[in-house]
Amino acid sequence: MKLVLATVLSRYQLAIAPNTSVQPWRRGITIVPSQACPMVVKTQRHVHSAREKVISYSTTRYGKDIS
Repeated sequence: MKLVLATVLSRYQLAIAPNTSVQPWRRGITIVPSQACPMVVKTQRHVHSAREKVISYSTTRYGKDIS
């Protein structure tokens, strides 16, 4: 489940659904929502592949294009 959550959070930007109020609730030393918290996807993030990073790094130097 943690892997699924990490994947979703890395690929999408989420927001609390409109007209939803979230009440904080203390559970142990953490603070969590008191009920289920409906979320909506705002945008999808562009995930760079390892190959894109290598190509981007090899064609730039200190943020300037060297080609």
